[in-house]
Amino acid sequence: MRRSFRTDRHPDHLRAGQTTGGTTTRRTERTLCACRRPVWLGEDLCHHRSVPEDENVFWNAMMSQVRARHPRFFAAVVADAREAATTRGERSTFRGRGDALVQVLRLAWQSDGFIGLCFYRAQARFDTMGMPILSRLAHHLAAMTSNIVIGETVVVEPGIYIGHGSVVVDGLVEIQRGTALMPNVTIGLPRDPRLNMRGPTIGKNVRIGTGAKVLGPINVGDGALVGANAVVLEDVPPNATAVGVPARVILARQ
Repeated sequence: MRRSFRTDRHPDHLRAGQTTGGTTTRRTERTLCACRRPVWLGEDLCHHRSVPEDENVFWNAMMSQVRARHPRFFAAVVADAREAATTRGERSTFRGRGDALVQVLRLAWQSDGFIGLCFYRAQARFDTMGMPILSRLAHHLAAMTSNIVIGETVVVEPGIYIGHGSVVVDGLVEIQRGTALMPNVTIGLPRDPRLNMRGPTIGKNVRIGTGAKVLGPINVGDGALVGANAVVLEDVPPNATAVGVPARVILARQ
């Protein structure tokens, strides 16, 4: 879904020549800063470098970069199956493509989280291939089968594990391999996406507990643990444990 910005919330939204209370207003040139925050020239709202706004060009360029990072469907699904089998304590070494396909089908039958992840992989692949209708269909199938909703701007590396359903991920989010997401996890944006679309970057081998919320442009380091029902709003160092509302680091492992 494309994001649009409204200028009518700014006092200088009227076009040149229009009047309000008998006073002629000037047209305000609108820009975007590098962090996607709306900036009006002459106001110190953001310290980043400002760039001219062209929403279609910006969105298309951003989505091209996201699509280029999506993994191939079969390789990603097999890597997810290996991670799921390892986490469940099952055989994770597959003897060829046929055996890998059988194990993928078995996990899809047994695990609602895995089948939802498979539909997301199909969604990402169809989006990369320029098939928006099939991509949207796969998105709805993921939501219907496991209540997993992952946005089109999310990059998920091969080899992650979703324990059960009810997982929501949206925004400019990156989830790296080895990550495990438990039920009712939310990863995304803490505020209006029209102001800043950047979400968390989740490192390798991160474990996010049931009901946790990871929000905002933050980094969760490799090997970190996020406790159940924690609300993470700041960076978590590698190999650290974060718990509480708001979350705080209580343990940094070597």
